[in-house]
Amino acid sequence: MEMAALMLVVVPVLLVLAAGELAVAVIGLRSPARTLPGRRVAAMLLLAAGIGTLLCAVLALSTLWTGVPYGNVLLLAGASVLAVAWNVLTLGSALLTRVLAPRLR
Repeated sequence: MEMAALMLVVVPVLLVLAAGELAVAVIGLRSPARTLPGRRVAAMLLLAAGIGTLLCAVLALSTLWTGVPYGNVLLLAGASVLAVAWNVLTLGSALLTRVLAPRLR
């Protein structure tokens, strides 16, 4: 029962986070401010963060059809850890790019 409750929390959170990152990336790529230094690269990094988070959600959902005895716990925990690490890396890079690129010119 706890595993099902955990699945109902982790997967929707990852999907909402991915949707938000993809929406911000698309808005950033379509806005006229994309010509400012670092904005286009930051939007591409946000796009990569959204796609990676979406793939982590698929990995978390893959616990439903795995036959490994403890696979559902390991895959769900692994997908959560991977999503956090991926988002820290890509969102941190996007933030640094957006902040430091105008200062380097």
